[in-house]
Amino acid sequence: MTTAPPVQGHPSVPAQPTPTTRARPGAYGLLDAARGAACLWVVCHHALGFLVEGDPAMAGNPVYAVGLNGALGVWIFFVVSGYCIANTAAATLATGRSGWALARVRRIYPPCWFASLLCIASTLFAGWLVHRGTLKSSHLADFDVLGQGVGFFLANFSLTQRLFHTGYLAGVYWTLCYELGFYAVVGVVLFLNRALRGNPRLLLDCLHGVTVLSLAVLIAAPQRAVYPFDLWPHFGLGVLLYDVLCHGWGRSTTAWAALTLPACGVFIVQHAHRDTYLDQGGGIALLTAVLSAAALWTLHRFDRALSASRPVRALAWVGMFSYSLYLTHMTLIGYVYKACQMGGLLPRLLPVYLALAVLVPVGFARVFFQFCERPFLSGKRTREVILRTGEPDPQASRS
Repeated sequence: MTTAPPVQGHPSVPAQPTPTTRARPGAYGLLDAARGAACLWVVCHHALGFLVEGDPAMAGNPVYAVGLNGALGVWIFFVVSGYCIANTAAATLATGRSGWALARVRRIYPPCWFASLLCIASTLFAGWLVHRGTLKSSHLADFDVLGQGVGFFLANFSLTQRLFHTGYLAGVYWTLCYELGFYAVVGVVLFLNRALRGNPRLLLDCLHGVTVLSLAVLIAAPQRAVYPFDLWPHFGLGVLLYDVLCHGWGRSTTAWAALTLPACGVFIVQHAHRDTYLDQGGGIALLTAVLSAAALWTLHRFDRALSASRPVRALAWVGMFSYSLYLTHMTLIGYVYKACQMGGLLPRLLPVYLALAVLVPVGFARVFFQFCERPFLSGKRTREVILRTGEPDPQASRS
């Protein structure tokens, strides 16, 4: 998943862009808010998932329908990630700075390692509670984490589960595998552009080409689609969004959009029969990505006004540590659910459970971000700059 950079004090979105942000053509303040909204949606999905598992009839409750479909927030993350990485890669190529790959490693791995250790500790603790009789059952306790082989842990700590076909220490890790795959593809294209003395325009054209080719394979021979290209179009829509907002509807951008968007439409119609919100390859997944990109394109002209509003600033605050929240929320929700169940709050006081299932993970994630994510972020850029660019300035990523 994408993350937000370090912060001092409370978040604030400047009414006017700073000189640094004006130098970054990809500056877009709403991106952190989009991250925050998407992550909270995913949290609601998992919180309600515990309730539905206990009472399947709740799945048909229209009051919870929006939250239950929160898994769609993943595709919003992919679009935002595509935008941000395209922004950083293009700026890196234009300035000739190095350190892009190291910045990505520092951004993804250390928080994931801390979250993995937390997951292992939580699993062992849940097993101990079940052994003592404090808990009757627990999904965490049912997982024999100590019985896993070395390959399982190596794959999970390196986020290569897809390559080595191992299980996931935490269910949310599958998206991190894809993020890493997307970064690897962008890194290869960036390296080739540098070697060939390319420019940002050529870089974007290459990435658009990957999107179109991926869609062509998914439409014509979906069984031949391989990781990470089977989900690359969702990421590629973010790259297209960046290109349109930064360079307008020029000849090249328009041509790529004319190839990409109809192909997305064909895929969505072709895979409509797989439309479940959990289906990674279904039409709804790509449709959500298309609609997210369209919404961000439409709202871009109102970025300054919207970014200054309190609701958007609140979502942007969550977006700042959305990666930490994404990594840790599943474990916390499980304990909140068990505590509410044992305390007699369920099913009588569902709103109380839902509030706790969101607020407790958010509070924990903010602390986790402070100590387990923020120290590993590159550079000393201010939050205002990052908030409007979506990624750290590549000039701050020198190592």
